[in-house]
Amino acid sequence: MALTTLTRIKETLKIGDTSEDTELTHLLNVASEQIKNYCDTILEQATVTDERVDGDFQELRPANWIISSVTSIKDAYNSDSTVAATNYTLDTSYGAIYINDDATDLEFDQQIWGKGRGRWKVTYVAGYSTVPEDLQGACVRLVAYYRDRVAPGISSEKIGNYSVAFQTAVSSYGIPEDVAAMLEPYRNQRIM
Repeated sequence: MALTTLTRIKETLKIGDTSEDTELTHLLNVASEQIKNYCDTILEQATVTDERVDGDFQELRPANWIISSVTSIKDAYNSDSTVAATNYTLDTSYGAIYINDDATDLEFDQQIWGKGRGRWKVTYVAGYSTVPEDLQGACVRLVAYYRDRVAPGISSEKIGNYSVAFQTAVSSYGIPEDVAAMLEPYRNQRIM
């Protein structure tokens, strides 16, 4: 799914007709996928199950850090028994799940999730229900970059006395550095 709309792109680029709709739609889909890959996390709302989340920490950290709610947590070492939702709290700013101080029916020591590599199965809602404005803006900017880009590898052109340079700083991920800077707050910084 695209991170913004064709209408928004056309308004930003001041395109009033439909002559470029097919190309812009293609560029929108390409830019959206590249941004999702660059950020390495789910950006659009979806229900996800991480089958193997490690224990022995004060927090459970699923693979995606943009989390709006937790559906269930199951203990794979205990016949997939479900942890009661009253026993944990989700920190949505960090995407971490903590054991509550008053947790019951848990055999955890000092609010530490039970030890075990891949012990926990966490089902949660990841991503945004509405894509943030700055993330949509980064997508529009990337579409504009693709649309206006000259042939790859050409950095300047000279015709008679006229010359122009097409230099745009590009990150190692192949997107302009200004777009990469806009996306930095959304990148998954977790070490798995």
